[in-house]
Amino acid sequence: MRELNEQKKGKQKRPAQSNGSTQDTEHLTRYQRWQARAKGLIDERLRHESKRMIVVKFFIAPILCVIAALLLFLFLDFDTFTKVGGLMLVYFVPPAGKETVIPTGVFVFGINPLLMAFSIAFVDIVTAIFLLWNYDYAKLIPFVGEWMDKVEKKGGKQFQENVWLEGLAFFGLVLFVIVPFQGSGGVGASIVGRVIGMDKYRVVYAVTIGALSGCVLIAYISEAFREFFRKNLVLGIIFFIIIVIIVAIYLIHKRKKNKDEINK
Repeated sequence: MRELNEQKKGKQKRPAQSNGSTQDTEHLTRYQRWQARAKGLIDERLRHESKRMIVVKFFIAPILCVIAALLLFLFLDFDTFTKVGGLMLVYFVPPAGKETVIPTGVFVFGINPLLMAFSIAFVDIVTAIFLLWNYDYAKLIPFVGEWMDKVEKKGGKQFQENVWLEGLAFFGLVLFVIVPFQGSGGVGASIVGRVIGMDKYRVVYAVTIGALSGCVLIAYISEAFREFFRKNLVLGIIFFIIIVIIVAIYLIHKRKKNKDEINK
C-alpha cells in the first residue's frame, strides 16, 4: 500500500515539476534557450551513438573541404587557385547559385569548364554529407537555421506544385538539383529530401548525381557562350542584353508573385 501511495504522489508531483520548467524557460535569454536546445540535441544523440562517432560525423565534411583545398593549392597555379577557391566560398553563401557562380568562373575568368563544374559540385556534395548526419545541429546556427526553415517551406511547395517530382522521388530530387534556381543546391536538396521523407543516404546519392550533371551542363553552356562571344562580339552583346532583360522580367514577376502570396 505504501508503494502505491508513493507512486500516486510521484505522479501527482510530476506535472507541477514540468510546469515549473516551462515557466523557467520563458525567463531564459535567447542564448540560454539556444544553449538548452543544443544540449538537448547532444544528449539525444548520446543515447544512440558514442561521443567519438558524433565527433567523426561532425568533422568528416570539414576535413574533406581541407583536403580539397590542399589538392587545389598543390595542382593549380596561385591565380587559378584564388579564383576557384573564392567562387567556391561565394557559392556557400546564399543567394549565390551555380547558375551565376559557374558562368562567372568559365565566362569571365576563363577557368576550365570541368574544373569549375567539379569544384562547385563538390560544395553541393560535401554540404549534403554534412547535413546527412548533422541536420539538427545546422539548424542551431544563427540565420542559417532560419534560412533552412524557409527552404523547407519553399522546397516542399516546389514538390507540391510539381506533383510529378514527388512521385518520382529520387529522380525528382536529382532534377531539383540540376535545375538552376535558388535553393536547389546541396543544402536545398538535402532539406527537401528530408521534407518528403526520403532515406538520408539516397538524398546524398541524388545530390551527387544532380550536382555533377547540372554543374557540367552549365559549365559547358558557359564555355559555348564564351566561344560565341569571341567569334561574334556584336551578336554576343545583343544576345547578352536580351538574356538580361528576360531574367529581369522573370525576377520582377517572381518578386510580385511572392508579395501577392504574403498579402494573402
